[in-house]
Amino acid sequence: MTSRRSETMPARLAALVLGLAVSLGAGLAQAHDPRLDEAIATLQKAEALVEAAVTTSGLPSKVDKKYDRRLERVLNIIQRAMDQIEAAAEFADDALGIP
Repeated sequence: MTSRRSETMPARLAALVLGLAVSLGAGLAQAHDPRLDEAIATLQKAEALVEAAVTTSGLPSKVDKKYDRRLERVLNIIQRAMDQIEAAAEFADDALGIP
């Protein structure tokens, strides 16, 4: 005679194995550190904020030109940072054979 507890153990084990397999599969689809994706999203937000500041400065024209040039430099730096982060993520994925 088997107890009810021993009958549910194989079902629980199967559910656990299935859950681990799904988690592993999801992790393999994106091997790079997910914080890199968060960094890209944050930089995209920063880029949008800087672009908004370029169009709404309200400064005198002499100062406005210098201000805009500095903000253009900031936008270039943000873009270079995003490019480097994306390259690092691709490198990690390629190293693990993930397309």
